[in-house]
Amino acid sequence: MRDFFSTLGAQVRELWQGLNTWQRGLLVGVPVLAIVVVIALIVSLPGGYTTLYANLAESDRLDVERELLTMGVPFESDQTLGSVAVLPEDEDRARMVLAEQGLPRAALEGWGVLDRQRMGATERMQRTLEVRADTDHQQLGDGARLAGPPDDT
Repeated sequence: MRDFFSTLGAQVRELWQGLNTWQRGLLVGVPVLAIVVVIALIVSLPGGYTTLYANLAESDRLDVERELLTMGVPFESDQTLGSVAVLPEDEDRARMVLAEQGLPRAALEGWGVLDRQRMGATERMQRTLEVRADTDHQQLGDGARLAGPPDDT
């Protein structure tokens, strides 16, 4: 293995010494120029938008957009993905103001989450869904709590 690299090094030295000055310059200059051009292109690219929220319900997306307009924050919105994106420098401020406004609002399902329970659900899965439903009802307020949990019939 050592002989291979020794032979290779000798061949490269011999080839290098056989080149004219302009050929040497071209052999070194072209790759260096290519690297410089790539770095310049990467540095000059404009900063893109960063996703603020994704998979939002349409009402939440519209509420977030409305608040961002009020704040004067430029944003991009994708209706199909339910996402809202802002410039990286505005992301932290936008999240803070939106959080103060309670946006986006989490979808509270209440006892409806139990209706989606699959046949053969384990007891643990059922208890987890019941806790989630109860938490949703506590967040909805007293009016929703009047309905109470579903009957066990």
